[in-house]
Amino acid sequence: MMDVPRLKEGFLVKKGHVRHNWRTRWFALTPNSLEYYKQKTDKLPAGTIQLDGCALISPTPDYSKRTHVMRLIALDGKEFMIEAPDAGTHKEWVDSISEIITKLGSRKSTETFSSQVKKQNLDLPANSEILEAMQDPEAGVPLSDHKSRLKTYKHCFAGCELIEWFLSWSFVSTRESGVYLANSLLKEGLIQPVGGISKESFRRNAHLIKRDSFMDHVGALYRFSALKPSVRVECHFGGSGSGQDTKDATVSLGNEEEESDEEDEPVPHCVRDKHKESKEIVCQGFLMKKGHKRRNWKARKFVLKKDSEELLYYKGSKPDPVGYIRLRGAEVQIVNPFEGDEHFSKSRVDHLFHVRTESGIIYLLQASSDVERDNWIKNIVSVVTRVQ
Repeated sequence: MMDVPRLKEGFLVKKGHVRHNWRTRWFALTPNSLEYYKQKTDKLPAGTIQLDGCALISPTPDYSKRTHVMRLIALDGKEFMIEAPDAGTHKEWVDSISEIITKLGSRKSTETFSSQVKKQNLDLPANSEILEAMQDPEAGVPLSDHKSRLKTYKHCFAGCELIEWFLSWSFVSTRESGVYLANSLLKEGLIQPVGGISKESFRRNAHLIKRDSFMDHVGALYRFSALKPSVRVECHFGGSGSGQDTKDATVSLGNEEEESDEEDEPVPHCVRDKHKESKEIVCQGFLMKKGHKRRNWKARKFVLKKDSEELLYYKGSKPDPVGYIRLRGAEVQIVNPFEGDEHFSKSRVDHLFHVRTESGIIYLLQASSDVERDNWIKNIVSVVTRVQ
């Protein structure tokens, strides 16, 4: 059995579907799915999100408790809330996932639409150009809340509203031509049906997804498959229901037990306050950290600020740090995995470095690549040199 290629990997934070807590997980993007693992070195994923027919919603201003959150709505209506550590990482993941969703959608298209367009002698711009115009923050398709079968769907548009928008901007000259154009957007996975009426017309089943049944109807609701952060639209989606915070649903291969932070040294209030006052972030991101007591590895989000003498680390995306490393007088070195073998297991021998504090405490850290490791070392050394 051939290994499935991984197009992108990294740590993200996912909202649980049972306890509704947030846990750091290692995510891997494949040509068909988004997998997540409890540990970076696990062989089997804790869950898999099939991206065929998914809708990716970002930004999600209705969820204001956290920043850099994206919402994935699977074909069966299950929703996943995922948070990135910073704006840059968030954009990279949104772009990569939305590209896969679009490819999977267009792969299922047939020649039916193109032959129908030729019969109608339509001269249409590329779907990418139409989509960009539809999402224009000033003149795009108006998004609003709609009720369907006793449920409220936020920031969607009705099928007839899209057709009228096509006509008003002269993309088409007749409603029939507008339906053909809307069907092409459905086929490419650029828009998705929302609510019972449009989904029934969409005719999903386990073997075939028919994407040529757009409805020019006030009760047939649709939404964009992906709203990029660059689109300045105040949009929030309630997915399949009420608009309350989404419950995460997943296929789990194990229990998501609570992780203990008992060994982390409490961060003094003076350190927290000074860190908050410092605005300029030099470097931030997830690293694996080896514990001092249990000797296990945990993913932690590290934040290094220019005017701080400490390297703080966080559990997932929690607002308060769970530990810190004093940098005054510290030494930073690349670690040879064959030196001090008691520190390593065979699965964790790459991209290692350590920070030795002035008092002799060693913090063993692992990056996801040599480039990332070297970047962290360079930035930590710059701060150490400044505070000497």
